[in-house]
Amino acid sequence: MASKEFNIKLPSNLNPDLTSMVGEIASSHASGTTEEHFELVAQALAGVMYDIEISSGKVKRTGGLKRLLGVDLAEAEDNVSWWRERIHPEDRERVIALFLSDSDHCEIEYRIRHEQGHYVYVWNQAIILKDEKGQPVRIVGCDIDVTRQKEVEIGLREAWANEQRMRAELELKTEQIKKLQAAEQNALQREREQRAQAEAANRAKDEFLANLSHELRSPLQSILGWINLIRRSKLDPETADRALETIERNTKAQVQIVRDLLD
Repeated sequence: MASKEFNIKLPSNLNPDLTSMVGEIASSHASGTTEEHFELVAQALAGVMYDIEISSGKVKRTGGLKRLLGVDLAEAEDNVSWWRERIHPEDRERVIALFLSDSDHCEIEYRIRHEQGHYVYVWNQAIILKDEKGQPVRIVGCDIDVTRQKEVEIGLREAWANEQRMRAELELKTEQIKKLQAAEQNALQREREQRAQAEAANRAKDEFLANLSHELRSPLQSILGWINLIRRSKLDPETADRALETIERNTKAQVQIVRDLLD
């Protein structure tokens, strides 16, 4: 059977491996062996390959769909809507926007719902095949399961976030300890200063009492000496006057000292 001609235009910046793969798929399409080739490539990629015919909206997929989403190929609808509705709601808009852009080469990571209800991460790589007039005619691509890699990535990010949080907590605790140590040092310093002030005050008090004792004792001794002399002997008038004068002077001195203390 003669093979039909299929002219496509590939982007110039396409990954060489993907360019080779698409070329082989196009050749296989022309020779009627596309589905077999799809299956072999999909098995090698551990994912699902697809071929979308834009004019009809029909989609051909490989049997890797069962391994990826838990859905038998025969049970999957052969249209774009079936796949689009399974894309995670938070990812759907950006996936659609990418495929509707003017780009010839699409690469994107997103989540898609498994038949059991959970979501798996897939890495999609596709090209938009155009005719000689530059009009899109087909989209050929693959969705590779990257859930394990993504879980590792998420785990590493969480570990990094935990490390950063623990580091921040450690820095906070270290800062708190430094503040407590500084407060303790300040308290000790204040205690030393207060003790020094108290000791200085005690010394000043002792010196003051010593001086006061001297100031009080000297006049009193003089007074007592003259009183004892008067009692023991009969003084002549001149000596008696001097004794009374001394007693009066020292008594006034004592009175002045008492006034100074009270003031």
